[in-house]
Amino acid sequence: MAVRDFIKSNERVDNTYIEKAGSGTMDIYENCRKAGIKPPRFRLDSGTFILTIWRKFSATTQSHPKSGVKLPTQSPTQSTEPVVRLLNLLKNNELSSSELRSSLGIRHRPTFRENYLHPALKAGLIEHTIPGKPSSRLQKYRITNKGRELLK
Repeated sequence: MAVRDFIKSNERVDNTYIEKAGSGTMDIYENCRKAGIKPPRFRLDSGTFILTIWRKFSATTQSHPKSGVKLPTQSPTQSTEPVVRLLNLLKNNELSSSELRSSLGIRHRPTFRENYLHPALKAGLIEHTIPGKPSSRLQKYRITNKGRELLK
């Protein structure tokens, strides 16, 4: 759906809004097309106009520059940086999920699990301290030899 059509079809937005935005919206579409990325997403959320522009990534696995260890990602948009930050926290300590989130400054549990914890566990870079009970309230995480190798 074109931006102009989206905005005009939404009753909460004055029809002159797109005119105020100027021709930049069409330039955004054109630049995304030239860059070979998905078209931008326009939406309204509680009266706020939100524009999402997608990044372009070339591979579904990324290599850490200092080692040959490949880190699989859950999606092409995921970065290795969050996992490396997690590993640095676990270098010398075993920490719980809440301790890790607090140290990373992340309050949203699902984001932490999806971007930090699950990729590191799946790649074998960290492990549970209580393997048979992944959801135990006493559960902590520790770095594996593979994780230490990645940090070298």
